[in-house]
Amino acid sequence: MEESVRLQKYIASCGVLSRRKAEEAVMAGRVLLNGVPVAVPGVKVNPLSDRVEVDGRICVPEKKRVYLLMNKPEKVICTKYDPRRRKTVFELLPPSYRHLHTVGRLDFMSCGLLLLTDDGNFTYRITHPSHEIEKEYLIRTDKKIDENLLKNFKNGFSINEISYRIKGYKILKAPNEYTFVLTEGRNREIRNLLNTNSIGVKLLRRIRIGRVELADLEPGRFRLLSEAEVDGLLETGVNDCSH
Repeated sequence: MEESVRLQKYIASCGVLSRRKAEEAVMAGRVLLNGVPVAVPGVKVNPLSDRVEVDGRICVPEKKRVYLLMNKPEKVICTKYDPRRRKTVFELLPPSYRHLHTVGRLDFMSCGLLLLTDDGNFTYRITHPSHEIEKEYLIRTDKKIDENLLKNFKNGFSINEISYRIKGYKILKAPNEYTFVLTEGRNREIRNLLNTNSIGVKLLRRIRIGRVELADLEPGRFRLLSEAEVDGLLETGVNDCSH
């Protein structure tokens, strides 16, 4: 870490709060610099000599974490080892990134946006249903989905005593193409909803998580998330109105 950094960036690098939340904590008088409350955000600190506390918790820099976005192809699995010897997403990564874990999963025939990291707190924040992080999927089916059925999906649908619900949907111009937005992410949720209603899935691609979009990344390729994207994911959720 550089000699002098802005206070909110330092707090975020320690994994205590996101930058935005750190600014709010400073304004609320909850941050101490060398035992003295800080009045405004943006103060420079020296990580080697300054002592920063948030709500009494001493900020200690974490090791540099890695956050990847991959466009997972179809017929690739998200586990590190498969007894059936199917291809895994980790085979698409260079050895230096194979220690990462996936942030949730996409099933064998599903494709699209997959996050990988070595940050367990980040994974919990993105995947736990209580945080209600939106996941958006592009779906192509073998026949038209009746809009009344789509409304039922949004209102709540029970299959074998398990409740399913989508947050929203769009009917696209292309024949039999839709987008679904989920926040819970139950195992095979979309496929279960459609298959139970005798609707076959021809394509299931995740195109967005929170404010991060798949865009035009080629299948099998990956890129690092920017700091702004990581912060944005950590700040989306229950009260997010970005989409």
